[in-house]
Amino acid sequence: MEKLNNLAKQITSLKHDIRAEVLINNLLKNDDIRESQYIISKEGQFSRAYRFDVLDADVVDYDLDSTHLLKLELSRDSFYDMLPENLTHTPRNDSPEKDADRMVKEYQIQKSNRRRQELFSSLLRMKYSVMV
Repeated sequence: MEKLNNLAKQITSLKHDIRAEVLINNLLKNDDIRESQYIISKEGQFSRAYRFDVLDADVVDYDLDSTHLLKLELSRDSFYDMLPENLTHTPRNDSPEKDADRMVKEYQIQKSNRRRQELFSSLLRMKYSVMV
């Protein structure tokens, strides 16, 4: 775990915009990590114009077992972001009578569901080693 923490700190402190594929390939080639030791999280391209490809690097443990993973957060759209919203979220009963509290509650539920779905798709990508 200490090795992964050091790698995460080094990646986070990079001063140049290096694509995630280059970083991961270099780590794999130098045997710094195994293919099963990293996960990619895509945060969308909203900040891409003024940020690096790799937004952050951290070590995570999803309580699946004792394995720790190097997590790279990228400023890219994920497959999840490309799908139509009504395909991944059931439409809510929108009505003009909704108050602000109800809208905030629905937004928080939708945000929580999105995080769970993104985690699931990240774990699926990791399982099948696909960097989509």
